[in-house]
Amino acid sequence: MSFTIKMWSPFDSGGCTGTQGGPNSGGHTGSHWYIRYGMDLKAKAGTPVYAAFDGYVTKFDRPPDSSSVYGNQIFVRAHNNRMGGFYTHLDGARWSANSKVVMGCYLGTVMRDHLHMAIVEIIGGLPGGHYQGVDIFKPFLTMSLRNGYINVTFKQDYSAPVVQPL
Repeated sequence: MSFTIKMWSPFDSGGCTGTQGGPNSGGHTGSHWYIRYGMDLKAKAGTPVYAAFDGYVTKFDRPPDSSSVYGNQIFVRAHNNRMGGFYTHLDGARWSANSKVVMGCYLGTVMRDHLHMAIVEIIGGLPGGHYQGVDIFKPFLTMSLRNGYINVTFKQDYSAPVVQPL
């Protein structure tokens, strides 16, 4: 059963200054969806980062050493439990599991020179669904440069999602 999620850029207009790579390129390899399907969106340290879609926090990691290469990491899942996202290289984030996240709410700031973000479709939903990373890098980058919205339709059949601007 397909479903559509409205998404927007994690940055205000002008916050994203380009890219450092997308899924399956550079350091984005391996079996973990949140690495392999990662998008590195360039931004200056201190740039505010906002939630790209509605959901809730499933996991929040805040390393005890603030100089950690990863910084704060947030896993967010949509309320339908059939898609989610991952944000890392954040600073100043303060979240806990089950916290409600509303599209556009403040998540933290960019820690270094980019935000690493990945999107996953959970085919079959939870519990027991299969995590399938999705590549929406190019539409997402275009959106982040224009500060617009997109509709992403996940078909729940292992095919690529359909992305349409609003």
